[in-house]
Amino acid sequence: MQRRSGSFVFGAGLVLATGIAFAGGARLRQGNAPTSPRVLQTAVGRAQVAENGHAATPNLGVGQDFGGTFETVYSLVKDQYYDTLPSDTKMAQTSVKLMIASLEDPNSYYLEPEQRKLLEAEAQGKFAGIGAALSVQATKTAGYTDYKIIVVAPLPGSAAEKAGLKPGDVITHIDGRWVLGYDPLVSFAKVAQQFQNREVDEKAYEKARVTARDRISGGIRLHAAEMLLRGDTLLAKSIATKEKYALTVQRKGQTTPIKVEVTPGVTTAPTLTTKTLDGKASYIKIPYLSEGTDVALTKALESFPAENTGLVLDLRGTPGGSFEAMQQIAGLLSGRGVVAQEVGQGGKRSNLLANEAARVKGPLTVLVDGGTASTAEALASCLSERGGATLVGEKTFGDALVQGMYLLQDGSAFTLITGKLVSGKGVAWSGVGLNPQIAVASGTPESEVLARAVASLKNRPQIAGTPTTGAKG
Repeated sequence: MQRRSGSFVFGAGLVLATGIAFAGGARLRQGNAPTSPRVLQTAVGRAQVAENGHAATPNLGVGQDFGGTFETVYSLVKDQYYDTLPSDTKMAQTSVKLMIASLEDPNSYYLEPEQRKLLEAEAQGKFAGIGAALSVQATKTAGYTDYKIIVVAPLPGSAAEKAGLKPGDVITHIDGRWVLGYDPLVSFAKVAQQFQNREVDEKAYEKARVTARDRISGGIRLHAAEMLLRGDTLLAKSIATKEKYALTVQRKGQTTPIKVEVTPGVTTAPTLTTKTLDGKASYIKIPYLSEGTDVALTKALESFPAENTGLVLDLRGTPGGSFEAMQQIAGLLSGRGVVAQEVGQGGKRSNLLANEAARVKGPLTVLVDGGTASTAEALASCLSERGGATLVGEKTFGDALVQGMYLLQDGSAFTLITGKLVSGKGVAWSGVGLNPQIAVASGTPESEVLARAVASLKNRPQIAGTPTTGAKG
């Protein structure tokens, strides 16, 4: 499914944008770019130049649009700047960077060609860097917003998993360098005002000044830190010169920061694993919703004995994945119908549909935890609402953002948050997560967790296997 495709003109050079979409940062909704996209021409609005060489104010009227403003500045720069001009491509790229930065949204940003390839690989289940799905979340603090890089879930066998990183961990430092989640001058300005009002002494003022100076000079910008952890090799050469990263982590429930060493590499998420549990219950673990997961799931369902007592679907530590995989799996397990809704610009809602017929009948339990995020949360919610599934485990992560990636002609791209997901019945989980019907405390032995899951299969309704009216789309 293609999302938000289009194109636009920057000055004399065409910068083509075609859209595909992610959910929750790096979970790709795949689609084919149009071969002949429509070009959205910007208004001309060129400045007029007087005989003395000074630009006259163009008469663009109250209705001047962005295109007119851009073309005016572009024309003035081309005609009036005295020194060597950068290329049109360079100016276009810088314009895109600043335009996206003006949104002040940490999940909307410009991507160099190599960075774009990293995100596209993640959509296929191939994670570079520390091998973990990451999220940037905001915390409102007095006077400013603090953004934090949070581990959604380490991939099985990844460097992050081997280092002991867990869902919910906040990465505060890389090789001792602070991750700049906010402008240190903002917090210093607050202390400076307090000092001026004689609310703090000179010692506190000086400490705040030195802290702000050191953080600025020795810190790593938020987006650069995120891309470094995701395997950006160019950043690795300029920021982290060692083969291993020393990460400082804040973990919920612990007052002392944790320090771990991570060796970057490439981790490919396994498609799925299966086994039979006590009581003849079938078990399927899906680590990531990637292309081909639905095919593997179909084969797994066909291989289970007819006399099994139900299905336990394990989505613990599943950080999401593609929209198509989510929709197809939802169909295989609950039949045709609305899987989730996307709430976009202006509150407009669009349905994400499952067109597959259900392949199984019988009770269903879904295991979830704090690493269950994005499209995996949408899948769990759908199976609970439409398939009568019981959610067992811990509260989910609470990531429902839909992130579009728009490809540019020069190989670069930019991401843009285009909406949020809610369940088919309109239940929102963004920022709050999904609460399981049967809560299992963190740290509970795996054997006990599985025993609770099998027990929950008893006296549960069959998976809804009949098509929903009007569900085909």
